Parts: sequence; C-alpha cells; structure tokens
Amino acid sequence: MTSTASGSPEVVVNTSNVDAINGAIIADLVKYKYQIEKDTPYLLELARPTNSNEDFAVSLSIGNAYSTNDRVASYTFLKTAEGIRVIVSTSLRAHMVGGQTNTMQLNDNGAVYNTFQQQLFDIKKQIEVAQQ
Repeated sequence: MTSTASGSPEVVVNTSNVDAINGAIIADLVKYKYQIEKDTPYLLELARPTNSNEDFAVSLSIGNAYSTNDRVASYTFLKTAEGIRVIVSTSLRAHMVGGQTNTMQLNDNGAVYNTFQQQLFDIKKQIEVAQQ
C-alpha cells in the first residue's frame, strides 16, 4: 500500500479539468457495473450491487440475510496549486429492511486500496499525456 496524506488512495492530476477526471473514472467503473449515485463539482459517488463474497462479508459484519448491499466508491476532487487532488474512499453498504443504512470502510484492505490507487495513477497518466 502506498502511503498518502489522506490515508486513502489519492493522486494529484496536473490539470484544472475536473470533467476529464470525472469522465475517466466513470468510463472505468461502468465496466464493473457501477452506477452514478452523486455527481457534483467536488464529489463523484458510484455504487454497484455486491458480489456473493462481498454479500457474505456484509451479512457477517454490518447487514443480515435481508439487507440489500452495495459496494461504493466515492471520489473527492480538491483544487490545489498543483492541479486537482483526487481522493477515493471505498466501502460496503447495507440497506436494512427498516430503512437503516450501515457502512463499512474498505480503505484498510490492501488489495482494494492498491486497485484504486493504481486506477488513479492510470487516470493521471492518461489525462496528463492527453494534454501534451
């Protein structure tokens, strides 16, 4: 796991074009059945239904056999002097029958962390090369 200032996967992209970063993230995650839940100038949140292994983990930790479960990726965009700082937070979310929502962060999972950190490095490279 790469150590970052936020403790989450993050990167600074040398651009002022948040839309280019946003579009690259969406294009990547729709391949994995993620759907947009929130899209603002500073936040992009996508979610997809959990797979069977994730469902099992959610049932044991924050949900139950009756909960509807999602895997969530939230991207925060911060404008800095160097460009756009992108920080991603990943979690599992359980929607309980009574309306309660429980969340479990995944940023301390090395495999998940590294996957999203690599995604950010790839997007940074893609956007910065396209600008040259």
